[in-house]
Amino acid sequence: MTLQGRVRSGLLAVALGGAALRFWGLGYGLPHPTARPDEEFMAGKALQISLGRMLDPGAFPYPDLLYYVDALVLSAWRNAGHLVGAYGSTDDFLRDVAVYRPALHYRICRSVGALFGMATLLVTFGAAFHAYRRWSVSLLAALLVAVNFLHARDSHFATVDVPMTFFVTLAIAFSLRSGATKSRRDVLLSAFCAGLATSAKYNAGLVILCPVVAAGRDLFRPVAQVERWRILATLAMAVGAMAAAFALTSPYCVLHLTDVLGGLGDTQRVLFAGSGLPAWKVHLRTTLPGAFGWPGFVAVLVGVVRATWKRRPSDLVLLAFIIPTFASMGEMTWVLPRYLMSMVPALAILAAEATLSFLLLARAGWVAVAVLALTLPPLWNIISYDRLAARQDTRVQAADWVAENLPPRSRVALCRGYGAPAVNDDHRRPPAFKPEIVPCSIGAIRETGARYVVIHDHPYVRFFLPAQDVVPWLKANGRLLVTFDPFRAGTGITPYFFGGDAFYLPYSGFAAVERGGPIVTIWDLAGH
Repeated sequence: MTLQGRVRSGLLAVALGGAALRFWGLGYGLPHPTARPDEEFMAGKALQISLGRMLDPGAFPYPDLLYYVDALVLSAWRNAGHLVGAYGSTDDFLRDVAVYRPALHYRICRSVGALFGMATLLVTFGAAFHAYRRWSVSLLAALLVAVNFLHARDSHFATVDVPMTFFVTLAIAFSLRSGATKSRRDVLLSAFCAGLATSAKYNAGLVILCPVVAAGRDLFRPVAQVERWRILATLAMAVGAMAAAFALTSPYCVLHLTDVLGGLGDTQRVLFAGSGLPAWKVHLRTTLPGAFGWPGFVAVLVGVVRATWKRRPSDLVLLAFIIPTFASMGEMTWVLPRYLMSMVPALAILAAEATLSFLLLARAGWVAVAVLALTLPPLWNIISYDRLAARQDTRVQAADWVAENLPPRSRVALCRGYGAPAVNDDHRRPPAFKPEIVPCSIGAIRETGARYVVIHDHPYVRFFLPAQDVVPWLKANGRLLVTFDPFRAGTGITPYFFGGDAFYLPYSGFAAVERGGPIVTIWDLAGH
C-alpha cells in the first residue's frame, strides 16, 4: 500500500472510531427535557421552526444558525417519513416525537452535533496538513481530536459548541491554506467561515484574527505600495465576508442587535462577577488535562511554547486564535469546560507537530509508545463516560417509578430545577398525576396540598437544592418511599463536577458514579 493509501486508511479508522465514541450514549437522560442544559432552547425552537410555526428563534442566548440547521434536518426527517409512508401527516410526526418515541427531536438534533464532531476530525486533518505539510502530523492531530474527552463528551448533545468548533476549525484551515496559496479566495473563505462560527456562537468571532494574521502579516515587512493596498483591500473584504456570513445565517440577530448586545453584556457580568478560582487556573489544572490526558496536556504546552518560540507563519495563525480566546475567558469565575471547546483542534495540531518533531529521528517503536501515551488516557475517559451516559439517568428512573407506583391522579410536589424528574412526560400514558413544580421550601410544598413530594440533591452540582430544613421536616412528617442515588458506595474516589454546570455526569472520577443524575428521593406525607 502506498503512503497516501495508508494515510487514507488511517484517517478512515480515526473518523469511524471518533464517530463511535460520539454516538455511544447519545440518548443520555432522554426523554428528560434538560438532561443537558441549553438543549431545550435548541431542539425546542428547531422543532417549531421546522413546522413553520416560527422563523425568529429569538436573539438570545444563541445566534440563529444552528436553530436553522437543526430545523432543516428535522424537516428532512419528516419529509422522508412521508415518502416511505411512516407519516401520513404532520400530526403523525408530532405523535412520533411526543408519544411513540419521546424526545425523538432531541435525538435527531444530537445526531447533528455528533456529525459535526466527526466532521471536525476531518477538517483538523486538513488544517494540520496545510500548517506543517506532514501526513503524520495531520493524522495524529485528527486522532488527538477524535479521542479528546471534552470534544467527544459535548458531541453527544444538541448544543452549539461542537458545531461552532467545526466552523472555527474550517476558518483556521482556510487561513493556513492561504499561507501556501497566497490566494485572496482562501482568506475570504476563512473569513466567511468565521462569520458562520460567530453565527453558531457569538464568542467564536475571535477566529477572524486568523485570516487577518494570514493576510496582513506582510504589512509589517517592506512591500511595494501597490501590494500594501492589495493587502488592505483583502482585509476589508474579509471583514465584509464575515459580516455577510453572519447576517445571512443569523438575520434576526441583526434585526435585534440591541437585544443581542444587551444580552452579551448581561452574560459577561454573570460570568465575571462571581467569586472563586479564575477560569485560567481551573482550565490548566482540570479542563485541559481531563480533555487531553496528562501526557497530551504536556504535549499541548510544549506545542504552544514551541510555536511561540519559532513563530512560523502557521504558528502565528494558530496562536492568533488560541491566545486571545484563552485570555478572553481567563478571569471568568463562572467556569464551564465547554468554553474551551473551540481551541481543541488548534491545540491538537500544535501538540501533534511538537510530538512528532521531537520524535523525528526516533525508532517506530518509540513513536508508537508516544502515540499510545497521548491517546489512551483520554480514550479511557471517553469510554468511561459513554458507559455512564448509556445508562438510565436517575431522573428518568424516578419518573418511571412514579408512573408505575403512585396512585393515579395523585398530587405530587416537585422541587423545581434541572434535577427534578419530568413527571407526566411519558405521553404514551394519559396524564395520570397532578404535578406542582415549586421552590424546594417547606412553605411552598405545604401550599400545594400534595401527598407526595419529590426532591433532588447533589453534593457537587448545587442548583435548586432543598432548603436546609426540608429534609428534617420530611423525615418528621412523612415516610421515605424510594431513593435513586447515582453514586457508588465505598470507592474512595472523588468525582469531579464543574460546579457552575448543571450537568449530572462527572468530568473525572467516573468509577465513583453508577449513572448520571442527582440523588432523587420520593416521600409520602400521609404515610408517617
